Amino acid sequence: MGQVISLDDWRQRHGRTSVAALSDALARLEGTVRRLDPAVRKAAGDDGSVDPRIETEILEITGAVSGGRTQEALQRAERLADLLEHPASRTHPRA
Repeated sequence: MGQVISLDDWRQRHGRTSVAALSDALARLEGTVRRLDPAVRKAAGDDGSVDPRIETEILEITGAVSGGRTQEALQRAERLADLLEHPASRTHPRA
């Protein structure tokens, strides 16, 4: 007789994210990217360039998404959005 396997149970036992958690993380990541777009534009110089640290963090976020590390991408994106939206960042947007 065959055995029915719950994919969510298997993912949890193997340290993988459940489908529901992944879906939630992707929705949060999408919302965070919507926050990042205007924040990065505001931090950009007149020529459109951004501080290399911001650029590096965006590349790290992109790499995490491409590598299937959604939670890492979400954490990095939320942290960057919070930093760029902080009132002190307006004083020195290209620190």
